Amino acid sequence: MRDDKRGYIPSEAPSILLRLGGHPDNWLDALPKLEEQFHEFMGREDPMKRLGGKLEKMWLKGAGLARRLFGGAESGAASVI
Repeated sequence: MRDDKRGYIPSEAPSILLRLGGHPDNWLDALPKLEEQFHEFMGREDPMKRLGGKLEKMWLKGAGLARRLFGGAESGAASVI
């Protein structure tokens, strides 16, 4: 990918797993069923809860997995899947 394009990642950037946080083994275990385990959106736990609140969700599937994959509660974004 060209360095003047949106989404370009420099070769010296840390690996995606390191940038996402959490333990790589947790990611390897979760990947085969990622959409099933998160259901509607995924990301760090706090942004997921905020998004769930805005959407008036009473149940948030994937909060525990979010803690294992992304580490503790921190700022960030949740993505709709």
